[in-house]
Amino acid sequence: MNNTVLIGLYILFNIFSDVNPPAEKIANSNKIKNNGPEYFSANEKVILTYKSDFGETKSWIVKDKGSVKFYNQSDNFKYRQKLLINDHGVFVEEVYQKINVLLFIKQEGSYIYSKPMLRVPFPIVDNAEWNWSGQEFCDGDTGTVSLTGKIIGLDTVLTEAGKFEALKIETIIESSDETKNIITEWHAAGLGMIKMHLSIEGGGFLAFVGDILGYGDIDFELKKISKK
Repeated sequence: MNNTVLIGLYILFNIFSDVNPPAEKIANSNKIKNNGPEYFSANEKVILTYKSDFGETKSWIVKDKGSVKFYNQSDNFKYRQKLLINDHGVFVEEVYQKINVLLFIKQEGSYIYSKPMLRVPFPIVDNAEWNWSGQEFCDGDTGTVSLTGKIIGLDTVLTEAGKFEALKIETIIESSDETKNIITEWHAAGLGMIKMHLSIEGGGFLAFVGDILGYGDIDFELKKISKK
């Protein structure tokens, strides 16, 4: 089955839920400036615009019954996810994505998980490492997904939208369809994701698209912050 590899595009937000799934296999060391939620801001009143390999994309959120629904789209790309963000960390519940490539290639699918997928555990500390594994269900197909993540530290990042001190996170996601993707994200306190680099390895739909278009990496960078 096609992997929901666009997990790498997750722009994570800060809202607390009554659902508290436990973090899995987390190794912690020294704390850095913020404990976590500050880097995953959830502001319904703003739209974030990114320049990316999918063209210019716009992102916004909607809070719904203790969860956060995140939307990201461009002319050829639509992405929606349902997140839980609580005192244990950031978790993914559901994902929908649709990608159009040229005039004749399209992928569309909705994905759910056997248990909430741990994306980032709280509290945030230097060199924290974690992993998660579970089943992924899409349109009658079932596959397995494994995730390993690490807090790299703080970086100063310059974007068209400004200069930020950002938390750097690296995540490796592998699936039973032999897809492997390495995701590096930078998150600014009070704002959310400002930059992302996705390195496509192994198989899967994104690797196929990369072969056609001649690239093996996908980049997103914050371009503009505007009010709804």
